[in-house]
Amino acid sequence: MRYLGDRLAAHGVRVRGVKLAGHAGLPEELGAVSYDNWYESVVNGLEDLRQYSEPTVVVGLSMGAVLSARLAADQGESVAGVAMLAAGIFSADVNQHCAAGIARRARFSDGKDLPV
Repeated sequence: MRYLGDRLAAHGVRVRGVKLAGHAGLPEELGAVSYDNWYESVVNGLEDLRQYSEPTVVVGLSMGAVLSARLAADQGESVAGVAMLAAGIFSADVNQHCAAGIARRARFSDGKDLPV
């Protein structure tokens, strides 16, 4: 993810990498946190970006992709788009529900609906 963030930043995109709770430390630290702690990490990352008043697109890999989808569904218009890389979701019902929820809430910065 760091490589992707670095490449985007090199092209002038504002990037905020989020270290999920319990990650990048000792294995014991990861064992002491849960999915809710990880979600809190991404919510805090979004809060950091709100100060710039720019459209925010969230990108996540694997579990981060699932967290990104939840963030978009929960935060509505605060998230302009989602890129889910190797998402850990497999269910036609879940995929349809997530896509519909994201499409309903996400908007371009000019207020128009995202094409689905």
